[in-house]
Amino acid sequence: MMNTFSKNHFSKFFLRKKIKIIYKFNSNVLSLSAYVYLFPGRSMGARTAVAVCNRMCDRQKDAVQGVLCLSFPLNVPGKPQTFVERSHGLHALSQTSVLFVSGTADNMCQQNLLQNVMLVMKSPSAVHWVKDANHGLAVRGRTEESVLEEVNSQIIAWVLQHK
Repeated sequence: MMNTFSKNHFSKFFLRKKIKIIYKFNSNVLSLSAYVYLFPGRSMGARTAVAVCNRMCDRQKDAVQGVLCLSFPLNVPGKPQTFVERSHGLHALSQTSVLFVSGTADNMCQQNLLQNVMLVMKSPSAVHWVKDANHGLAVRGRTEESVLEEVNSQIIAWVLQHK
């Protein structure tokens, strides 16, 4: 069966399924309460968090207070032109704050591309660049704990601004 589907089609199929499941759950929650959400995601999970945020905000304008995008996969490695398609969800956000945390050596999120996307986003956005970090936020010569301490302090400060 896998031979009949391209990897991209297969991924999009399951991403849509995951979004529908999360959205159905959150739609029920929205009808019961007035919670405000902060959605975190890493890599493809960040794209999913943005997609779910857009769906929820279509239903209730201020349903999501913020989206945290760790290592947002803005472009396919070696194919910077793919950022156009991958940034559609970010452009659709209208007022939800977004924090990006990425590495300066992340081959899936070039600094200049993300900064250009942030300039045209309607939503307020900020970015924290981890010096020399790759897509997994690993930095040669630094311990994982020191990187996590840096990242966590940025996230905590951002969350406190949005509570």
